[in-house]
Amino acid sequence: MKSLTWLEAYATTFRYPSPSGQIPRTPDKLKLGEAIDDISKLILRVAAHFEVDLTDESKPAKAVVPMRRPQGRQQDVPAKS
Repeated sequence: MKSLTWLEAYATTFRYPSPSGQIPRTPDKLKLGEAIDDISKLILRVAAHFEVDLTDESKPAKAVVPMRRPQGRQQDVPAKS
């Protein structure tokens, strides 16, 4: 997820022009393509975890167990002292 945080800047960037009326430059095509691939993989991973049938939006998820980090991976949040 951290690899996608740069996209936050684009959430409203193209919605409004700059004070000078300019529209900001679009992100690099290669970097954007990689982000799109990462998002696709993330969607498939989440769908698999929750057992979601992406071909039938009328079916609910079959699993509701929260996703957890694999054992042994470090936390993003530093430990409290």
